[in-house]
Amino acid sequence: IYISGQLPIDPTTGKLVSDDMRMQTEQVLRNIEALLTEAGLNMSYVLKTTVYVKNMEDFAGMNEVYTRFFQKPFPARSAVAVKD
Repeated sequence: IYISGQLPIDPTTGKLVSDDMRMQTEQVLRNIEALLTEAGLNMSYVLKTTVYVKNMEDFAGMNEVYTRFFQKPFPARSAVAVKD
């Protein structure tokens, strides 16, 4: 299964969850987890992620949430700083 283009959208409201990076990260990962579950898989099947971060000062907060969803060995990850 290939999952891409995930946004921090609450599937019950169809709206962005927050401007807070931690909350956005949690929502994106919950959405991915739900898609994997629907396919009979779990987060241990994730091999690689690409994270786009608007403000690299938010990286630590994103990483804190990220590590709650994945176990070692963590999937390969690229982090890309982007502008508005």
